Amino acid sequence: MIKWNKHGLQLKGKLILFVSVMVFVTVFVLTAIFYVSLDRAYQNWINESYKSYDQNIKTAVENLVSVLEVNHKRYESGEITKEEARKNAESIVRDTRYDGGNGYFWADTSKGVCAVHMNPEYEGRERYDEKDMKGDYYIRKLLENGSKSGGGYTDFYFTKPGQDGMFAKRAYTLKFEPYDWYISTGNYIDDIDRAVAEHQKEKIIEVVVLLVAAAAVCALGLLILASLLHRITAPLPPIAGRLKKLAEGDVHTPPAVISQTGDEIEVLSRATDELISEMREVVNDITRHMKSMSMGDMTLPVDKTYAGDFAPIHDSLVLIYQQLNRTLQTIRQSAEQVNAGSSQVADAAQALAAGATEQAGTIEELS
Repeated sequence: MIKWNKHGLQLKGKLILFVSVMVFVTVFVLTAIFYVSLDRAYQNWINESYKSYDQNIKTAVENLVSVLEVNHKRYESGEITKEEARKNAESIVRDTRYDGGNGYFWADTSKGVCAVHMNPEYEGRERYDEKDMKGDYYIRKLLENGSKSGGGYTDFYFTKPGQDGMFAKRAYTLKFEPYDWYISTGNYIDDIDRAVAEHQKEKIIEVVVLLVAAAAVCALGLLILASLLHRITAPLPPIAGRLKKLAEGDVHTPPAVISQTGDEIEVLSRATDELISEMREVVNDITRHMKSMSMGDMTLPVDKTYAGDFAPIHDSLVLIYQQLNRTLQTIRQSAEQVNAGSSQVADAAQALAAGATEQAGTIEELS
């Protein structure tokens, strides 16, 4: 878990937070890129699906017109009569099916008369002024688009066999000149949408799988990260605690387990242990010398070797001992000189006393 202290996140928490943000941003960006690519691919797939339905009805009409042309050439070659050719053409348009039997054809003349249809009720009906369920003259549009070079597409609303209601339909029309027939067939838009909806469902499933995979990657990455960071940062709190006590003047902190990681953490833990050990020896040695000086013993040898920046301490201790010994020697010599002078003064005083005694005797004799 991420730990807080009075100064904020600890090192482990900061690393986890930083790397977590980086992992999240990376996964989010990659997921977004993949989602955009996936959405674009499915959208292209859907567009191609719509185009394929258009191409399907166009190919079906062109193939039917090709069959009608073959039938008409049989009449032109005298193989069959005009009536037989006409009857064959009507049967071809009326009975031909495609797309599993769901697709059918019909033919209208340029005057809007339904010439051939699978439903006998429509044959012979004048439909030029008929409107679809949206109020559009759909037969006029079929004829107009069919008159174009290569035919054309028309959108309108029409009934659907076996179902009630109004259904959008898209038809393709191509003119067959010999009989003034505009051959048409079409697809119901709801059938196309139903097929496309399967693609949309697949897209949603792919997106859900993508999001779940991204979340799983983030969670797994955070677990692995937390485990690795724990192994990396676990030796740091004991080291920090020892250094804090050292800063407070405690050089007798108990030793910590040295990390055997073979990296900078191990170097840091060993250096910390060596630093505290060296500081403890320095403090103990200085304390020993100060205690010896306080007891008047100036003969204790400075035999400890101080390394690095601690070397001046050795020289300072040696210099202190030398200066103190020199000062004490001077004091001793001065004391000896004072003692000798005192002896001379005592001798002179004794001589004066003897002279005074002698003078006193002489005076007494004179008296």
